Amino acid sequence: QVHCAVDLHRLLRQFLRRLTAHAASTGRHSSDSTLCERLDFADIFDAFYSHVCLVRSRSRNTVVARRSLLLILFELVLVALACEGGSVLRVELVLTSTLESLRQRLQEPWCEQAAGSLVDILAAPLTHEAMAVAVLAMPHHSELMALLPAELQRPAAHTLVEAIHAGGVKIQDYDTFRCLLTLIE
Repeated sequence: QVHCAVDLHRLLRQFLRRLTAHAASTGRHSSDSTLCERLDFADIFDAFYSHVCLVRSRSRNTVVARRSLLLILFELVLVALACEGGSVLRVELVLTSTLESLRQRLQEPWCEQAAGSLVDILAAPLTHEAMAVAVLAMPHHSELMALLPAELQRPAAHTLVEAIHAGGVKIQDYDTFRCLLTLIE
């Protein structure tokens, strides 16, 4: 039993960051490495995604705050992006989980940190050229943007455009460009 004053979600996020950094630094295919050194991004993602699904399925009185869950989901999307070449499927799983989690918490008020975490989840995949086209084609972005309070949607759209620019992503087809315009309007 863990004392209720311990912020397990902060510890969980730190642990996730450290595992991801470790997997990135050790190389995944080293034949002489120990089991701990052979952790890869997919293993890390799968373990934490399973945990997030368990957290989401808990009864209403034990559900974690929206902000804490979104912070964990943001770390999870970073792991999905760190997977070799980025994993569109894993990013889609995180976006789906984010949408389902927020639908369960519609009556909770938005705090600035929770809104910022949601925008970070939406923006992170848009910084990768290989991901941006596939992610913009998914319906999750527009649905998640619509869940933000109206006064936060314009700054969120600005952040998404900045993420595309910061990643040097070139949108070269009309359908993707139309998806982006629909998202930020």
